[in-house]
Amino acid sequence: ILRRKSNDFEEFASRSQKMVFLQIWDPEELRGHPPGCTLEVVVVLKGDRTVVSDGRRFWRHEIANPALATGGTGDVLAGTLGGLLAQFHPRAGAPARSHALDAFEIACLGVAMHAEAGNAWREQHGDAGLLAHELADALPAARQRMVHSS
Repeated sequence: ILRRKSNDFEEFASRSQKMVFLQIWDPEELRGHPPGCTLEVVVVLKGDRTVVSDGRRFWRHEIANPALATGGTGDVLAGTLGGLLAQFHPRAGAPARSHALDAFEIACLGVAMHAEAGNAWREQHGDAGLLAHELADALPAARQRMVHSS
């Protein structure tokens, strides 16, 4: 999990990866053709519009939520992604426990679930004041809403 406004992304990503993510982040740049780039990992670049990419596929969560711009919410996202990967990603050639999801799909699902939990909190409390543990507490209900809406 890389945070856009820290040095994490600058230190981790190659120049071509940075160009790809900057193009994804900026909707005007999306109209262009992103340079080819192969990542050997799935990267989740957390920000007002969180971006997920494995170098071949790109997805951006379009709904900004200022309540999620608070300390600890990135840690909740990292835990959410880790939990989903542990539950649904095949390990050592073993079949996944559920539908076969790859790491990119799991990362997109985790970002969406994190956002859904944040949106539910925002509807009840407003744009500010979210504590990380409150976001974590909202995840099970967010997951259930997503399961029942699909």
